[in-house]
Amino acid sequence: NLSINRLSRAMTGKPLTELSPFAEKKQFTLPDGSAVYQLSIEQITEDGKPWTQLIAADVTEQARVNRELQAKNEKLREINMRLVLFNRQAERLTAARELLNARMRIHNESGHLLLTCRHYLEHPESLDEAALLEALKDSNTNLLLEREDVAAEDPLSDALDLARAIGVHVSIDGFMPQQIIQRKLLGAAIVECATNAVKHADGSELRVSVRKDSGCLRCVLVTNGEAPTKQIREGGGLHSLRELIERSGGTMEVRADPAFRLTVTVPPER
Repeated sequence: NLSINRLSRAMTGKPLTELSPFAEKKQFTLPDGSAVYQLSIEQITEDGKPWTQLIAADVTEQARVNRELQAKNEKLREINMRLVLFNRQAERLTAARELLNARMRIHNESGHLLLTCRHYLEHPESLDEAALLEALKDSNTNLLLEREDVAAEDPLSDALDLARAIGVHVSIDGFMPQQIIQRKLLGAAIVECATNAVKHADGSELRVSVRKDSGCLRCVLVTNGEAPTKQIREGGGLHSLRELIERSGGTMEVRADPAFRLTVTVPPER
């Protein structure tokens, strides 16, 4: 009773005279925070007489553990929400990347096939019927998504073959990248420059300078042919190429001074 009386003074500021303040609370923390009590009131009978019994159980340690659990649960809820948002963003990024790859594949395959046919029509002496038929077969297979050995191909070697098929000679000076992402981005840049050289400048040569700096590649691609007569607009292939490069953490710059010049910075593979 003395202990309950001290607790009453801590709760109400006066000695225990009635139980109503205790009935309104299930748990009480001392003002100095040194202890937490669980309160309960029950009716008992002793020697045939009814009594009201007040129990104050020290649950300081349990309260501390509960607070820690609540803090951890709150942190877990926050982490879970972040994971949900991350998964949604990852789904959007994956869909955007697949759409970009499909758009670039269709653009490159269709453009390559048309320019190959144009090259053979303008230069019938260089006609290689077997190569043309193979190009037709590859293009149709890629567009129908039935090709199974795409992962085994080398994107840079394929780009050089595509440029050669449309009559563009590519010379590469400097460092030859070995990482797959760097070869892929450099190959995409070569295909786009070679295609634009034939389509817009009646060009036949593409000079590529590759330098390595702190793991990054700096690639400068310059085509010959007619100089651009107006400002270059990044539509279609150039726009898709910029998206592909920037999504990989690289940069791209297009200039015409006076020849078409494309500068690409390719990061190391993560």
